[in-house]
Amino acid sequence: MTLKKTLSSIIFLLAIYFKACSTLGNDSTNSNVCIEYRKNVSIYVKNIIYNMSTKTAPVSFCGWCSETVYKLKKVLGKQEAYNADGKACVDLLANTERGTIDSIDFIFDKWNRSFCSHCLEEFSSDQNTSLSTGSFNNIEGSRHLLHTDSLYNLQVYSKNVRTFFEKLDDALSCFMQFINNPNISILNVLNFPSSSTLNISSTVCHNCSAAYYGLLDYYTNNLLRYNSLEGEHRNFLLKEHSSHRFAVCLDVQNAINRTQWAWYNLFRCRTEEVSHIGFFLPLIVCVTFLIIFHCLAQSLCRYPVHLLVYRPKRVEPTVRNQRILSTASIPRAQMSLVRSYGSIGSVEDNTIDSNLIAKAYSQPDSLFDNRTVAIRTTESRD
Repeated sequence: MTLKKTLSSIIFLLAIYFKACSTLGNDSTNSNVCIEYRKNVSIYVKNIIYNMSTKTAPVSFCGWCSETVYKLKKVLGKQEAYNADGKACVDLLANTERGTIDSIDFIFDKWNRSFCSHCLEEFSSDQNTSLSTGSFNNIEGSRHLLHTDSLYNLQVYSKNVRTFFEKLDDALSCFMQFINNPNISILNVLNFPSSSTLNISSTVCHNCSAAYYGLLDYYTNNLLRYNSLEGEHRNFLLKEHSSHRFAVCLDVQNAINRTQWAWYNLFRCRTEEVSHIGFFLPLIVCVTFLIIFHCLAQSLCRYPVHLLVYRPKRVEPTVRNQRILSTASIPRAQMSLVRSYGSIGSVEDNTIDSNLIAKAYSQPDSLFDNRTVAIRTTESRD
């Protein structure tokens, strides 16, 4: 009986021991899951930020960061990692690792604003996000490029983008034939020398125009598109922005901008358009304005009104002292009244006789001070 109780006690203690060991093991495993989760996230964030900082000459981080970004998205969207208390590791990371969360927020904000997904090969959600070389067996191998194979991760881009980079390589290869410096690259902004130190042939514009304009036409017709999405969609740790603007992958946009810079500023390949409209335009405007002004003046403005001012024909002078003209030698019938100043010759029926009598009145009380009064004689009436 005693032996039986002893065995029961030993079995009970062993059960408690194994239970405790199992609990400790589970706690340690759950704790290790979140630690491993945080470690993986930190490694992905570090690699992405490093590539974004170094793949800038030319800008090509959309291609070089694509594999790590997809891995980071998969880890953040994973809901199978929990701690001992049943809390998701991603929630613990958001509450405790503020610096990591800010870095993740910056990464996806930069990724979405650069429209990197528009130039990368699309993958289904159930497909492995590892973008190693073996994942692209179904993509035809691109030809060896002389100037872009070491600058861009060509295997991760879509078919149209890879064709664009092939045409870009054709244009750059043509450009380099007239620079005579194989150690430089037009796409490398940091190490490109000054244009004054280069010996550039003037025939580059004629010989490379077909390759350059072929690149522009392909870019305009196949890659340049307008993003008509509206609103803003945000996910936890995966910010997505959309707005009305041109949606061009930043890798492609930087490459085409740099090529255009070389064509117009480095080689100075411009079409000289001589237009005389700039010379004749001011003259045309002035003449048109004068014609309109003249037409309006003729049709709207009034002519000045001519007023008829009444002037009396005959004004009899008033002499204060009743002075009488000396008419000793003039018949009464030949005398006429004195006319006012300015009315001489206004009467048509009077004729000027040869006998014109003039007398100057200098008296201050006369109406005609310091004036000459002319008295005309008329023929006597019988």
